[in-house]
Amino acid sequence: MFEGLKKLWTLFKKVRLGLTLFIISTFTFFVILFPLNDLGDLVSSQVAKLTRNQVYFQFDDLALSAIPPGLQMSHVYIETTQLSGLKARDVTLLPSVLGALKGKPFGSVKADGLLKGDVKLNVSSAPKSESGAERTLIELVAKKISLKELRSFLGLPFFIQGDLNIETKTTADLTLQEQPDMDLNLGLTRFELPPTNVNTAFGPLTMPELKLKQIDLKGRLSGGTFIIEKADLGQATDELQATLKGQIKINLLMNLQGQIIPQLGSYNLDVDLRTQKSFQDKANLFLSFLQSHQISPGQYKFKVASPQWGIPPQITTLR
Repeated sequence: MFEGLKKLWTLFKKVRLGLTLFIISTFTFFVILFPLNDLGDLVSSQVAKLTRNQVYFQFDDLALSAIPPGLQMSHVYIETTQLSGLKARDVTLLPSVLGALKGKPFGSVKADGLLKGDVKLNVSSAPKSESGAERTLIELVAKKISLKELRSFLGLPFFIQGDLNIETKTTADLTLQEQPDMDLNLGLTRFELPPTNVNTAFGPLTMPELKLKQIDLKGRLSGGTFIIEKADLGQATDELQATLKGQIKINLLMNLQGQIIPQLGSYNLDVDLRTQKSFQDKANLFLSFLQSHQISPGQYKFKVASPQWGIPPQITTLR
Protein backbone atom coordinates (compact mmCIF):
# COMPACT_ATOMS: atom_id res chain seq x y z
CA MET A 1 0.00 0.00 0.00
CA PHE A 2 2.76 2.42 0.99
CA GLU A 3 4.72 1.48 -2.11
CA GLY A 4 1.69 2.35 -4.24
CA LEU A 5 1.30 5.71 -2.54
CA LYS A 6 4.99 6.40 -3.09
CA LYS A 7 4.66 5.71 -6.83
CA LEU A 8 1.54 7.89 -6.98
CA TRP A 9 3.39 10.76 -5.29
CA THR A 10 6.31 10.38 -7.70
CA LEU A 11 3.89 10.54 -10.64
CA PHE A 12 2.19 13.61 -9.19
CA LYS A 13 5.51 15.45 -8.88
CA LYS A 14 6.14 14.83 -12.57
CA VAL A 15 2.76 16.15 -13.72
CA ARG A 16 2.00 18.72 -11.00
CA LEU A 17 3.10 21.69 -13.11
CA GLY A 18 0.83 20.70 -15.97
CA LEU A 19 -2.02 19.82 -13.59
CA THR A 20 -1.67 23.19 -11.81
CA LEU A 21 -1.73 25.06 -15.13
CA PHE A 22 -4.83 23.09 -16.15
CA ILE A 23 -6.69 23.98 -12.96
CA ILE A 24 -5.71 27.65 -13.24
CA SER A 25 -6.75 27.75 -16.89
CA THR A 26 -10.10 26.12 -16.15
CA PHE A 27 -10.79 28.50 -13.26
CA THR A 28 -9.74 31.50 -15.35
CA PHE A 29 -12.09 30.46 -18.15
CA PHE A 30 -15.14 30.05 -15.96
CA VAL A 31 -14.54 33.00 -13.64
CA ILE A 32 -12.89 35.54 -15.94
CA LEU A 33 -13.33 34.61 -19.59
CA PHE A 34 -16.73 32.92 -19.57
CA PRO A 35 -19.35 35.50 -20.68
CA LEU A 36 -21.37 35.33 -17.45
CA ASN A 37 -23.23 38.54 -18.23
CA ASP A 38 -24.76 36.86 -21.27
CA LEU A 39 -26.59 34.48 -18.93
CA GLY A 40 -29.03 37.18 -17.76
CA ASP A 41 -31.70 36.53 -20.38
CA LEU A 42 -31.28 32.76 -20.03
CA VAL A 43 -31.70 32.90 -16.24
CA SER A 44 -34.75 35.19 -16.56
CA SER A 45 -36.45 32.84 -19.02
CA GLN A 46 -35.69 29.74 -16.93
CA VAL A 47 -37.05 31.35 -13.74
CA ALA A 48 -40.21 32.36 -15.57
CA LYS A 49 -40.54 28.86 -17.01
CA LEU A 50 -39.99 27.06 -13.71
CA THR A 51 -42.48 29.34 -11.89
CA ARG A 52 -45.03 29.25 -14.75
CA ASN A 53 -44.58 32.96 -15.32
CA GLN A 54 -45.32 33.73 -11.66
CA VAL A 55 -41.88 35.27 -11.05
CA TYR A 56 -39.89 37.69 -13.21
CA PHE A 57 -36.17 37.88 -12.36
CA GLN A 58 -33.54 40.08 -13.99
CA PHE A 59 -30.01 41.34 -13.29
CA ASP A 60 -27.27 43.25 -15.09
CA ASP A 61 -23.86 41.86 -14.11
CA LEU A 62 -22.91 38.44 -12.77
CA ALA A 63 -19.63 37.43 -11.12
CA LEU A 64 -18.33 34.25 -9.51
CA SER A 65 -16.18 33.95 -6.41
CA ALA A 66 -14.08 30.92 -5.53
CA ILE A 67 -13.44 31.45 -1.81
CA PRO A 68 -16.07 31.27 -0.52
CA PRO A 69 -17.89 29.87 -3.57
CA GLY A 70 -20.72 32.18 -4.53
CA LEU A 71 -22.44 34.47 -6.99
CA GLN A 72 -22.67 38.25 -7.07
CA MET A 73 -25.27 40.11 -9.12
CA SER A 74 -25.84 43.82 -9.60
CA HIS A 75 -29.00 45.81 -10.31
CA VAL A 76 -31.30 42.93 -9.46
CA TYR A 77 -35.03 43.18 -10.11
CA ILE A 78 -37.66 40.63 -9.08
CA GLU A 79 -41.42 40.77 -9.48
CA THR A 80 -44.22 38.30 -8.74
CA THR A 81 -47.88 38.14 -9.66
CA GLN A 82 -48.78 38.85 -6.01
CA LEU A 83 -46.24 41.53 -5.08
CA SER A 84 -44.90 44.61 -6.83
CA GLY A 85 -41.35 44.89 -8.11
CA LEU A 86 -38.38 44.70 -5.76
CA LYS A 87 -34.96 46.16 -6.56
CA ALA A 88 -31.51 45.73 -5.04
CA ARG A 89 -28.22 47.38 -5.96
CA ASP A 90 -26.10 44.27 -5.29
CA VAL A 91 -27.01 40.72 -4.30
CA THR A 92 -24.47 38.15 -3.11
CA LEU A 93 -25.39 34.46 -2.85
CA LEU A 94 -23.14 32.17 -0.81
CA PRO A 95 -24.64 28.67 -0.84
CA SER A 96 -23.46 26.07 1.65
CA VAL A 97 -21.61 23.24 -0.10
CA LEU A 98 -22.45 20.83 2.72
CA GLY A 99 -26.08 21.92 2.58
CA ALA A 100 -26.18 21.39 -1.17
CA LEU A 101 -24.84 17.85 -0.74
CA LYS A 102 -27.65 17.19 1.75
CA GLY A 103 -30.25 18.82 -0.50
CA LYS A 104 -30.89 21.61 2.03
CA PRO A 105 -31.29 25.34 1.21
CA PHE A 106 -28.43 26.38 3.49
CA GLY A 107 -26.27 29.42 2.86
CA SER A 108 -26.47 33.18 3.04
CA VAL A 109 -27.87 36.01 0.95
CA LYS A 110 -26.78 39.62 1.20
CA ALA A 111 -28.76 42.34 -0.56
CA ASP A 112 -27.47 45.93 -0.58
CA GLY A 113 -29.88 48.67 -1.56
CA LEU A 114 -32.96 46.51 -0.95
CA LEU A 115 -35.87 48.82 -0.04
CA LYS A 116 -33.14 51.48 0.29
CA GLY A 117 -31.52 49.46 3.07
CA ASP A 118 -29.24 46.46 3.56
CA VAL A 119 -30.44 42.93 4.29
CA LYS A 120 -28.55 39.78 5.22
CA LEU A 121 -30.17 36.36 5.53
CA ASN A 122 -28.40 33.25 6.78
CA VAL A 123 -29.94 29.76 6.73
CA SER A 124 -28.26 26.82 8.47
CA SER A 125 -28.99 23.57 10.25
CA ALA A 126 -30.42 23.57 13.79
CA PRO A 127 -30.74 20.79 16.38
CA LYS A 128 -33.80 18.59 16.02
CA SER A 129 -36.83 19.23 18.19
CA GLU A 130 -37.71 17.04 21.14
CA SER A 131 -40.05 15.05 18.88
CA GLY A 132 -37.25 14.48 16.37
CA ALA A 133 -38.43 16.94 13.70
CA GLU A 134 -35.71 18.51 11.56
CA ARG A 135 -35.34 22.23 12.16
CA THR A 136 -33.63 25.11 10.39
CA LEU A 137 -31.97 28.18 11.86
CA ILE A 138 -32.91 31.38 10.00
CA GLU A 139 -31.09 34.58 10.92
CA LEU A 140 -32.17 37.90 9.44
CA VAL A 141 -30.55 41.31 9.86
CA ALA A 142 -32.02 44.33 8.07
CA LYS A 143 -30.78 47.90 8.45
CA LYS A 144 -32.31 51.22 7.39
CA ILE A 145 -35.21 49.70 5.48
CA SER A 146 -37.48 52.46 4.15
CA LEU A 147 -41.02 52.05 5.48
CA LYS A 148 -42.26 54.04 2.51
CA GLU A 149 -40.68 51.55 0.09
CA LEU A 150 -41.88 48.61 2.20
CA ARG A 151 -45.42 49.94 2.21
CA SER A 152 -45.35 50.29 -1.59
CA PHE A 153 -43.93 46.77 -2.01
CA LEU A 154 -46.55 45.16 0.24
CA GLY A 155 -49.39 47.29 -1.14
CA LEU A 156 -50.45 48.51 2.31
CA PRO A 157 -53.53 50.77 2.25
CA PHE A 158 -52.06 53.39 4.61
CA PHE A 159 -49.09 55.71 4.34
CA ILE A 160 -46.10 55.38 6.68
CA GLN A 161 -42.58 56.77 6.77
CA GLY A 162 -39.43 55.99 8.72
CA ASP A 163 -36.47 53.62 8.80
CA LEU A 164 -36.69 50.04 10.03
CA ASN A 165 -33.93 48.03 11.71
CA ILE A 166 -34.65 44.42 12.55
CA GLU A 167 -32.81 41.38 13.87
CA THR A 168 -34.47 37.99 14.13
CA LYS A 169 -33.24 34.51 14.93
CA THR A 170 -35.76 31.78 14.16
CA THR A 171 -35.56 28.04 14.71
CA ALA A 172 -38.28 26.40 12.65
CA ASP A 173 -39.59 23.21 11.15
CA LEU A 174 -40.03 24.39 7.55
CA THR A 175 -43.14 22.23 7.15
CA LEU A 176 -44.68 23.99 10.19
CA GLN A 177 -45.72 20.71 11.76
CA GLU A 178 -44.42 22.36 14.92
CA GLN A 179 -44.59 26.04 15.81
CA PRO A 180 -41.28 27.93 15.44
CA ASP A 181 -39.24 29.70 18.10
CA MET A 182 -38.06 33.24 17.37
CA ASP A 183 -36.19 36.10 19.05
CA LEU A 184 -37.04 39.55 17.70
CA ASN A 185 -35.42 42.96 18.09
CA LEU A 186 -37.04 45.74 16.08
CA GLY A 187 -36.36 49.46 15.89
CA LEU A 188 -38.00 52.31 14.00
CA THR A 189 -36.61 55.80 13.65
CA ARG A 190 -38.37 58.96 12.41
CA PHE A 191 -41.71 57.16 12.31
CA GLU A 192 -44.59 59.08 10.75
CA LEU A 193 -48.23 58.03 10.41
CA PRO A 194 -50.83 60.40 8.89
CA PRO A 195 -54.38 60.72 10.26
CA THR A 196 -55.80 57.18 10.30
CA ASN A 197 -59.18 55.60 10.91
CA VAL A 198 -59.13 52.99 13.68
CA ASN A 199 -61.97 50.49 14.01
CA THR A 200 -63.21 50.16 17.58
CA ALA A 201 -66.16 48.52 19.33
CA PHE A 202 -67.84 51.94 19.20
CA GLY A 203 -67.23 52.44 15.48
CA PRO A 204 -64.38 53.98 13.47
CA LEU A 205 -62.31 56.69 15.15
CA THR A 206 -59.88 59.03 13.45
CA MET A 207 -56.43 59.09 15.00
CA PRO A 208 -54.46 62.31 14.42
CA GLU A 209 -51.11 62.47 12.72
CA LEU A 210 -48.44 60.70 14.75
CA LYS A 211 -44.70 61.38 14.66
CA LEU A 212 -42.31 59.43 16.88
CA LYS A 213 -38.53 59.75 16.96
CA GLN A 214 -38.00 56.13 18.03
CA ILE A 215 -39.88 52.84 18.48
CA ASP A 216 -38.15 49.82 20.03
CA LEU A 217 -39.60 46.35 20.41
CA LYS A 218 -38.07 43.26 21.98
CA GLY A 219 -40.00 40.00 22.01
CA ARG A 220 -39.94 36.28 21.40
CA LEU A 221 -42.20 33.69 19.85
CA SER A 222 -42.45 30.36 21.64
CA GLY A 223 -45.06 27.60 21.55
CA GLY A 224 -47.49 29.69 19.51
CA THR A 225 -47.30 32.71 21.83
CA PHE A 226 -45.56 35.98 21.03
CA ILE A 227 -44.31 37.53 24.25
CA ILE A 228 -43.67 41.27 24.18
CA GLU A 229 -40.87 41.64 26.69
CA LYS A 230 -40.63 45.39 26.15
CA ALA A 231 -42.01 47.89 23.67
CA ASP A 232 -41.18 51.60 23.86
CA LEU A 233 -43.08 53.96 21.57
CA GLY A 234 -41.77 57.50 21.33
CA GLN A 235 -39.49 59.53 23.55
CA ALA A 236 -40.12 62.07 26.29
CA THR A 237 -40.05 64.95 23.80
CA ASP A 238 -42.69 63.36 21.52
CA GLU A 239 -46.39 64.22 21.72
CA LEU A 240 -47.12 60.60 22.62
CA GLN A 241 -45.05 58.11 24.58
CA ALA A 242 -46.08 54.58 25.55
CA THR A 243 -44.67 51.36 26.95
CA LEU A 244 -46.26 47.97 26.36
CA LYS A 245 -45.86 44.47 27.76
CA GLY A 246 -47.94 41.35 27.23
CA GLN A 247 -48.53 38.45 24.92
CA ILE A 248 -50.45 37.47 21.80
CA LYS A 249 -51.38 33.96 20.68
CA ILE A 250 -50.09 33.40 17.15
CA ASN A 251 -50.21 30.11 15.25
CA LEU A 252 -48.47 29.94 11.88
CA LEU A 253 -50.25 27.75 9.33
CA MET A 254 -49.23 26.74 5.82
CA ASN A 255 -51.89 26.46 3.11
CA LEU A 256 -51.83 24.17 0.08
CA GLN A 257 -49.99 26.81 -1.98
CA GLY A 258 -47.15 26.91 0.55
CA GLN A 259 -48.10 30.33 1.89
CA ILE A 260 -47.65 31.00 5.61
CA ILE A 261 -50.78 32.39 7.27
CA PRO A 262 -50.68 33.78 10.83
CA GLN A 263 -53.71 32.85 12.93
CA LEU A 264 -54.21 35.32 15.80
CA GLY A 265 -55.88 34.23 19.03
CA SER A 266 -56.20 35.69 22.52
CA TYR A 267 -54.13 38.59 23.74
CA ASN A 268 -53.47 40.75 26.77
CA LEU A 269 -51.43 43.94 26.84
CA ASP A 270 -50.40 46.27 29.66
CA VAL A 271 -50.20 49.85 28.38
CA ASP A 272 -48.70 52.94 29.99
CA LEU A 273 -49.62 55.91 27.78
CA ARG A 274 -48.37 59.47 28.27
CA THR A 275 -49.54 62.37 26.12
CA GLN A 276 -48.69 66.04 25.83
CA LYS A 277 -51.25 68.83 25.64
CA SER A 278 -50.78 69.25 21.88
CA PHE A 279 -51.70 65.60 21.27
CA GLN A 280 -54.62 65.73 23.72
CA ASP A 281 -56.13 68.61 21.76
CA LYS A 282 -55.88 66.68 18.48
CA ALA A 283 -57.02 63.29 19.87
CA ASN A 284 -59.67 64.50 22.30
CA LEU A 285 -62.36 62.08 21.03
CA PHE A 286 -60.03 59.06 21.10
CA LEU A 287 -58.69 59.84 24.57
CA SER A 288 -62.23 60.33 25.90
CA PHE A 289 -62.68 56.54 25.72
CA LEU A 290 -59.67 56.18 28.05
CA GLN A 291 -60.79 58.85 30.49
CA SER A 292 -61.72 56.35 33.21
CA HIS A 293 -58.18 54.93 33.05
CA GLN A 294 -56.41 58.26 33.53
CA ILE A 295 -54.20 58.17 36.63
CA SER A 296 -52.64 61.62 36.24
CA PRO A 297 -52.93 64.54 33.78
CA GLY A 298 -52.07 63.16 30.34
CA GLN A 299 -51.18 59.66 31.64
CA TYR A 300 -53.30 56.53 31.14
CA LYS A 301 -52.52 53.04 32.42
CA PHE A 302 -54.72 50.14 31.36
CA LYS A 303 -54.85 46.48 30.38
CA VAL A 304 -56.35 45.41 27.05
CA ALA A 305 -57.42 41.74 26.87
CA SER A 306 -59.59 39.57 24.65
CA PRO A 307 -60.12 35.78 24.38
CA GLN A 308 -60.03 35.98 20.59
CA TRP A 309 -58.70 38.40 17.99
CA GLY A 310 -61.62 40.33 16.49
CA ILE A 311 -63.73 40.22 19.66
CA PRO A 312 -64.04 43.64 21.38
CA PRO A 313 -61.46 43.67 24.20
CA GLN A 314 -62.01 44.32 27.87
CA ILE A 315 -60.15 47.37 29.13
CA THR A 316 -59.36 47.69 32.82
CA THR A 317 -57.33 50.26 34.73
CA LEU A 318 -53.81 49.46 35.93
CA ARG A 319 -52.46 50.94 39.13
